[in-house]
This record gives sequence, C-alpha cells and structure tokens, in this order.
Amino acid sequence: MTRTLFLLGLPIVCLGLLTAATRIPDALLVDGGPQHIVLSGLSSGDITRATWNATRMVEVHGCAAAPIIVACTLRFKDCNGKPVTAKNEGAGLTAEMRSMVSKLPDGTPFTVSVVAQDVSGRDMPMPEASFVIRR
Repeated sequence: MTRTLFLLGLPIVCLGLLTAATRIPDALLVDGGPQHIVLSGLSSGDITRATWNATRMVEVHGCAAAPIIVACTLRFKDCNGKPVTAKNEGAGLTAEMRSMVSKLPDGTPFTVSVVAQDVSGRDMPMPEASFVIRR
C-alpha cells in the first residue's frame, strides 16, 4: 500500500517541477482578453485634462499578436453641436488633436477609433473607445 501511494504521488511532484521550471515572468505575458483601445492606461470613461494632455500615443491591448496602428481618429461634437473629426496616421496624437479635446467643455464625450493591422498587413477589427473629458 505504501508503494502505491508513493507511485501515485510521484507524477504530481514531477508535474509541479516542470511547471515551476517553465514559469514565464509576468512582465513577458501578453495582455489577453478582448482587444481594446487604451489612452494612458484607461480603456474608457472619464479622463482628466492633465492626463489627456500628457497622452502622446493610442495603444491597443488584449491582442495575442501585436497590432500596428496605421491611423487613429477622434470624434466629438463642438460647442455648437457640430460633429468634429480629427485624424492622424499612426498611433500618435498630434498637438492639435490634444488641444481640440482639451478645450472642450467639462463632461463632453469623445470617441477614439483606430485602424490596426497585423504583421501581414491584414486589417484587425477594433472597437472604438468612449471617453469623457473632465477637469
């Protein structure tokens, strides 16, 4: 009976050693889950003017393969209720884009959308993100 218990426990110990030996550091793990747009660590909701003004790039998280952002677009309504669209090639937010949103009244919503491609140049569908500018 003792030998049987020992033999049954051996594979569990061996599996534990293999798992411990192949553990990947958390810093190397790819952010999983559904792909989403991120601005300064935020994926939606309120964003302060200070955070918005410090944001230089649009990021995409949650993709297994690192996408290449080929264009980003901001959409909002100006003070008169007219739709405004600002576009840029690549993931960068221009000074003009940051200034336009920063000057919006407190509580104004805006959306960010991107065109992202995989390494082979195929478009990757990406949902737009909604934010609200705050003091």
